[in-house]
Amino acid sequence: NVVSAMKAHKYDMISSVPSKSVDELKDVPGYQMVGTGDFFYSYLGFMLGHYDQEKGEITTNPDAKMANVNLRKALGYAIDQNAIAEKFYKGHNELAKSVTLPIFTEFYNKDIEGYVYDPDKAMKLLDEAGYKDVDNDGFREDPNGEPFSINLAMMSGGDTQEPLSQYYLQCWEKIGLKAELATGNLIEFNSFYDKLESEDKGIDVFAAAWGVGTNPSPKETYGDSAAFNMSRYTSDKLQEAIDRITSPEAADPEFMAKAYKDFQQIVFDEVPAIPLQWRTGWQMVNNRVLNYDAGYGNGEKVTNSG
Repeated sequence: NVVSAMKAHKYDMISSVPSKSVDELKDVPGYQMVGTGDFFYSYLGFMLGHYDQEKGEITTNPDAKMANVNLRKALGYAIDQNAIAEKFYKGHNELAKSVTLPIFTEFYNKDIEGYVYDPDKAMKLLDEAGYKDVDNDGFREDPNGEPFSINLAMMSGGDTQEPLSQYYLQCWEKIGLKAELATGNLIEFNSFYDKLESEDKGIDVFAAAWGVGTNPSPKETYGDSAAFNMSRYTSDKLQEAIDRITSPEAADPEFMAKAYKDFQQIVFDEVPAIPLQWRTGWQMVNNRVLNYDAGYGNGEKVTNSG
């Protein structure tokens, strides 16, 4: 309906063009297509601990199934995010290198390379962590020689989720990790988050996303008292960086910028989550609409994206 309406010049503007429709609409006469980095990132999370609702405290479990940091890193390096961006999102997404968006130019740590596709590195990390195929069945056992498999939770919705979930499973199987969908199927949105919040024992890894506000503080998503810290992970180094971001000293722009960059490096090193994709947001505007600003300074856009 969107495509046919805009081709017929029925509307002057669409504030959010579905990425799958951009290529079909970008050359419609009389319009401009404007793309900006969206306030969004998708990520892989891991079931790593427990949130005590009464105390409001995160406790990381050192014996959690996904506790080995090299195991978590291996999952990230096994997936070709650039291929996903091209094949599943028609080039309108890109590999996310950090959980802080490059939109926040002063805070973004451009030195972090992200999880660039490297299956050989993934397999080396698994070897070093002790995940080896001891019975020669093509799948790795855990460091104790016991059978090992990963349950992935993904939401239903849209026509990319099912093939994308199968792609993740295939990528992990190629590095010798047996993997399957938790519950055997994609999970409805509300049920998905209910399962995460209740710390469902049938989930090891989950693919989710954040719509990021215009304040990029990670306190509510990675802090040691945050209910939305879905991986239930914290550490002294991670919390120290978050505390610096929200400290009185952060009134100094240089202090705050360094605190943000340190936070991103710690996330990359400790892997409470693996950023997957950044998204481009598209707007389509009729040439007869004058003085329209699609930039981040437009209060309406910032509100809608927050």
